[in-house]
Formats: sequence, C-alpha cells, structure tokens
Amino acid sequence: MTIRKSLSGMAALFVFSIAFSPARAQDRPAVEGSWEGIVVYSPAELEVEIAVELLKDANGKLVGLIDIPTKPIDDEPLSSLKLEGNRISWELVRESGTFLFEGTLSADGNEIKGRSVDRGKSYEFTLRRRDPAAPARKAVHPPLHSLSATGAELKERFNADAGNVRLVMLLSPG
Repeated sequence: MTIRKSLSGMAALFVFSIAFSPARAQDRPAVEGSWEGIVVYSPAELEVEIAVELLKDANGKLVGLIDIPTKPIDDEPLSSLKLEGNRISWELVRESGTFLFEGTLSADGNEIKGRSVDRGKSYEFTLRRRDPAAPARKAVHPPLHSLSATGAELKERFNADAGNVRLVMLLSPG
C-alpha cells in the first residue's frame, strides 16, 4: 500500500512537472516580429490599418510599438503587454483614452485575432505576421515640398491682409 501511494504520488509529480515545464512555453510559436492588419469598426465601411512590432528587451521582457497610419500614431509604445499561453494583450495609452487589445495567437504563429476595446465599444481585429523578406513598409507621410525658398514671399502676402478674415488653400495636382 505504501509503495502504491509513493508510485501514485511520483506519477502525479511527473504529470505536474510536464504540464508546467518551461519546455511547454517553447512549444508555442514566438510572437516577436512585425505584424500588420486591421481593426474592423464597421465591415467594409470603416476598417483601420494597424501595424505592431513585438520584441524582447535586454531583460527578456516583451515590449512593442504600434503604428496607425490613418491617425497620428507612429511607433507609439504599447503598455501592459502580456503573453500567457497563446493569449496576448496590450494597451495603447493616449490622452484621449486607453485602447485595449486582446487576442489569440494561432497555432502556426502567423496570425493574431481578437477584440479591441475603444471608448467602451468592442471591435474585431486581425494581425498577420509580416513576411521578413517583404520590402519595408512605405512611409505614411508624404514628403514636404517648399513653396518658397525662404517663405518670405508667402508670409508677406499672408500678412498683407492682416486684420481681415483670410482663408489659405493649398492645392496639389499630384
């Protein structure tokens, strides 16, 4: 009877050690890398592109950056980044509020699907791992072209009507 209890105790310890061993976490695909996708606010009407870069810092802690080209969000840091099993979550903290992302990493490690909470409403998002061989993302902001060498001519014309209501309109043919 004592041998049977010892064997069952050792078996339980063996099962416990396998279930919670660090090798278990290594079975999960790495989440580090470049991700691109969309947040779907309204299908086929309002779908916002996002890009996320996930990496480990010098201490091995998961950190990340987010770009949202249609908003003034360019390489902003993510906070509260957590990876538990195949579940991942992070927050984007801004003056206008905190935006929560919660998703699940696919078994092959090439997709994250989940929900984004924006001002109390929940929206679906999907991110796909960016092919490392693909060319770098194009710059979101167009180049700045000078209309005048020093700007003095434009300033002079603008200030000529000081005290009056003015409307400045710049048109670009391209």
